[in-house]
Amino acid sequence: AFHQLLLKYGVDAYFCGHTHNTSYAKINGLWQLDPGHARGLEEASYADQMYAAIGRAIEEGRQRGVGEANSLRQLYRDDPYHIDYWFKYLGLKDQPVIQTLAQFYDKYGNDPTARDRYYEAQIEGRGQTRSTFMKVFVGSDEVTVEIYRDDAHGGPYTLRKTVLLD
Repeated sequence: AFHQLLLKYGVDAYFCGHTHNTSYAKINGLWQLDPGHARGLEEASYADQMYAAIGRAIEEGRQRGVGEANSLRQLYRDDPYHIDYWFKYLGLKDQPVIQTLAQFYDKYGNDPTARDRYYEAQIEGRGQTRSTFMKVFVGSDEVTVEIYRDDAHGGPYTLRKTVLLD
């Protein structure tokens, strides 16, 4: 119904909402443009966010009369996705999760240099992913879309593709 409505009112192209990848395609007479989203390191796996999550889990556990180890186990059960990725980024494969989280929490809270060390280790282990944006030129006879990407390391965006929407 959405597709038919757009065609009925003379729409030639539309931007799709959230998608992880950049793409474009003409589908049944209608252009769909997916600009992707800005990438970076904004996930809950940041060391400072992990520290805060551990602190919240411990405090909530105390309020319920639960010990720290069980609070950390529950945190992992609630969010294994981010914790597993965070361990991978830091090169902590085959490490005991609860013990490692407790050691991290202690070091991070007591060592003023820990924040920078964990941040750098995560950057090195993870690597950045690229960001994309699209620039659209609407002329009297044609529409052109330019697709730009960065180098994933803070470098400038460069034109990667030009698409003429027919």
